Amino acid sequence: MERKITNHHPIYAFGERCGYLQTIRTKGFKAVEIEYFLDENQRKKGIMTVYLPVYLQQLEREGIKNITAHVKETNYASKKLLEKNGFIKINQFGNIEIFLYVAGTKLDAETLQRVGEDFVNREMLAKVK
Repeated sequence: MERKITNHHPIYAFGERCGYLQTIRTKGFKAVEIEYFLDENQRKKGIMTVYLPVYLQQLEREGIKNITAHVKETNYASKKLLEKNGFIKINQFGNIEIFLYVAGTKLDAETLQRVGEDFVNREMLAKVK
């Protein structure tokens, strides 16, 4: 499975680089995966709360509509951040929860859940063919 990092953006706080946001494209998949990181000493300060929505808007302007995130089920802060920004949990594999964001949608959780399940089914079928 060929994976390529795209849209890498460093995060700065108080004049120093303290993390990053980036997407990962996997060959054969329509969606990109979002990945982000903050140094431990910069967490719980609201930094990612500011950066993530701006980054999602940028991705949408670039035509990226479907974004997934993979989060450990015990990473409550990350899950809360994703949900606050319109991601919805669509699946779980072991201790990893899969979230989906569909740019430009203002759907309720139940409808987005169905959209997410349909999206996952199409992606998996594409891999089988």
